[in-house]
Amino acid sequence: MTKTLVSQELLCEDEKISGVYEEEGFDVNVESLVENMKEKPKSESVSVSVSHGMYSVVGEAIESLVREREHEVRVDTKYKSVTKKVRPVATQLPKDCEEKMELASSQRKLRDPRRVGHKFTAETLKELQVGGGDFLTTAEKAEFVKMLKLHGKAFTFQLGEIGCVDPSIVAHMVIFTVSHAPWDLKPIPVPKALLPKLVELLKERTRMRILEPSIGPYSNRWFTVPKKSGALRFIKDMQPANRVTIRNMGSGPVIDEFAEAFAGRAIYSMGDLYSEYDQFQLNAMNKVLRDFIPEKTMPFLDDILIKGCVVEEKDETLDENGCRRFVVDHIRDVAMILTSLEEVGLTLSGAKSVFGVPEVIVVGHICGAFGRKPSPVKVDVIVRIKDCRSVTELRSLELVSWSLYILPDMDPALCTHLRTALRVAAKGEEVQMGE
Repeated sequence: MTKTLVSQELLCEDEKISGVYEEEGFDVNVESLVENMKEKPKSESVSVSVSHGMYSVVGEAIESLVREREHEVRVDTKYKSVTKKVRPVATQLPKDCEEKMELASSQRKLRDPRRVGHKFTAETLKELQVGGGDFLTTAEKAEFVKMLKLHGKAFTFQLGEIGCVDPSIVAHMVIFTVSHAPWDLKPIPVPKALLPKLVELLKERTRMRILEPSIGPYSNRWFTVPKKSGALRFIKDMQPANRVTIRNMGSGPVIDEFAEAFAGRAIYSMGDLYSEYDQFQLNAMNKVLRDFIPEKTMPFLDDILIKGCVVEEKDETLDENGCRRFVVDHIRDVAMILTSLEEVGLTLSGAKSVFGVPEVIVVGHICGAFGRKPSPVKVDVIVRIKDCRSVTELRSLELVSWSLYILPDMDPALCTHLRTALRVAAKGEEVQMGE
């Protein structure tokens, strides 16, 4: 791969990307790479580093190649290094920040409330993920679906139904900046084959006021990447804006503590907030759902995780409809949370949300009646760790320390050795690792 791809660096304001690596399918260089790997002797090891966006494309080809070889072929994704990340500015907010926040609260709603939400049909009801296999009985699934059908205003199955939080309840995001000169960056060229899809995407987002025409002096780079469904994902390069944006206060929760709060529950639901570019403060969801935090839910970014009773309090007594009491109680909790979302104009993705399941993934952990355990994806990353060839790869080993229970037989002292080795390697000195 290093013979056909140049090294990746951050673009300066006077630079631009003059083309794309591949328009559709494999580029000839990628095909040549795979063919060359097939010709290599089976005794030779093969290592390929690709960008994260190309992992699924190259990875599928490599996997088919692995089946033809007797040894493992390693494919690594390439992420931006820590030193190249563009971070917001750490400085004081302007003196008139509170006045501007109040002004944002008085702005009109972005969308007509009458058009927000979904009216369920027989087809869209089938798309709802309810029950998790045989976890719920037929009667319990029917009661869950019956309740969800009454809260169509809280769901969306297409972009035209998306909601937006009421500014009078949760103010729009106000971005404060330091003094700077406006930038005018040229967009990345679009492959002609994707132009019809792109035009439709832009028209739809403009119609929904996700994107708006502007006569301002700024112009950001943007591009699209294909989703698994074949649709395009619109991505805007916000690095120039990050350089001049004043850092927002607040931080996310401690991962271990957050996951532990969902361990050992009898039933779960998870709503995926469909928000697009309608961003608001991190504590906004806490304000909307404060009556249910932390007993019933603890939102995490765009995920609204809803937990049932603890396993020890699980009541399996049947009601008049043949539903277990702990399931009925959870249905009631979900209904109240959906009502709160409807009142402020927020919508969940009907296709991505799940309801009444025995397990749920919480920040990389699988939580259920058994407690919590690491996601297989996280474990697989650790199991597949090879010999480190750079400081970056050595730094990745520190992920072991965030949750030692993933490897219960691991000596905690090893984490200390890893951090020491990382500091030594960062100075450019040789790392000596014992047994």
